[in-house]
This record gives sequence, C-alpha cells and structure tokens, in this order.
Amino acid sequence: MKQLVLILMLSFGATSFAFAQESAPAEHRAMVKDARAANIKQIKDGKRQALVDRDQALEQRAEFKEDLRAQAVETRTELRAQLQAATTTDAREAIKQEAEVKRGELKETAQEYKEQWREKVRIYFQTRIELTFERFAAHIEKANQVDARIVSVVTKLQSAGVDTTEVEASLAAARVNTSATQELMRTVRSNLESAVETGSKEKVRTAFNDAKVDSKEASQSLKLAYLDIRKSIAELKALIETEEKQIEEEEVVKATTTVETQQ
Repeated sequence: MKQLVLILMLSFGATSFAFAQESAPAEHRAMVKDARAANIKQIKDGKRQALVDRDQALEQRAEFKEDLRAQAVETRTELRAQLQAATTTDAREAIKQEAEVKRGELKETAQEYKEQWREKVRIYFQTRIELTFERFAAHIEKANQVDARIVSVVTKLQSAGVDTTEVEASLAAARVNTSATQELMRTVRSNLESAVETGSKEKVRTAFNDAKVDSKEASQSLKLAYLDIRKSIAELKALIETEEKQIEEEEVVKATTTVETQQ
C-alpha cells in the first residue's frame, strides 16, 4: 500500500507538472500569458526605442557637421578678408597666427564631438546586444527551471526503485543543447562587444552579420533542447502510468487471491 500511495503521489505531481498549462485555472493561465506578453512587449519597446535614439543621434550628428562646416567657412571668409585688408607684414603675420589658432580650435571641437559620437554608437550597439541576449537568457532560464522540476520527480521515482534511464537520457540531451546555446551566445556576445569597443564600422558590421548566423544556430539548439525536454516529460508520464497500472494489477490479483482463499 505504501508503494501505491507513493506512486499515486508522484503520478499526481508529474502529470500536474507536465500539463500545467492545460490543468491550471484560467486565472493562472491568464497571468502567465500576460507575463509573457509583457516580457515580449518590453523587448520590442526596447528595440523600438533604440532605433528612435539612433535616428535622433544621426540627426544631431548631421546638424553638428553642418554647423561645424558653416563655422569653418565663416572663419575662413573672415580671415581672408582681414588678410586682404592688412597693410603691413606684421598685421598679415598676426592674422595668419590667428587663423592657425582658430583652425586648431575647430579641430579640437570636431575631435571632441567625434569621441562623443563614438560613445553614442557604442551605447546604441551595447543596447542592441543586451536586448538580443535578454531574450535568449529568458528561454534558457525557463529550460533550466523545467529541468529542475523533472529532476525532482525523477529522484523520487529512483528512490522507489523505478528505472528512469530513458527520461535521464532525454534530459541529458536537452542539457547538451542548452549548454551549446549558452556557449555559442557567450562567444557571439564577446565578439560583438570587442568589435563595438574598437569603433571600427567594418568590424562592427562584420560582427553583427556573423551574429545573425550564429543566433540562428543558437535558436535551433534551443529548439532542440525544448523538444528533448518535452520528450522527457512524455517519457516521465508514460513511466508513471506504467508503474501505476502495474501496481493496480497487482492489487487486483491480490484481492482476487484473497477472495478465492476465503471461499
């Protein structure tokens, strides 16, 4: 009877776990759905805002370049007029020195803005990186949570002497794919961040193009991990149902034998 109670408890826990979405109250399912929708919306809003910030930065850059060009033209025109109006060698020399100073000031202003622009570009790409990896991190975390719950049920079954080899094999396969996803995305992230830090347009462009290919591969690995997890859940449910059926049959045989003996 103890074993029967144990198996029934495990059966209840595992089947509830495997079909949580189907058996959960409508209110709970709605909460889960809303949480997922909010997470997706947050990521989409982040991407949208990043694009808005990029466009604004590009507009500011264009305005600054135009303003700097206008200042250079104005300064050059003014100094040329002064040089033409100068009547002595000393006056012309003073104007030339003034021109050198102003050219230096313009170069410094341009360099300062160039550094500011590089920082804006770095922040923009860093934001893109964070948004991309936030999505993968959420999926991996979910897979790990499900993994832990399966292990909990498997441990209980093993303590009852049940062979869980197939379930463990499927779970191991899921972990291989999950680890592959994590390792690949760590490499992608490192490559992207390194490229962004260099400030090289070509390196950044190449890194993001490579990241698109690698992200597809990571998505495929993650998909396989989820398929393996679903397989392990199905095997776990089938295993419990088999054990439960076997015990029920044993109980029937026992009851039948008892009745026959009494007769």
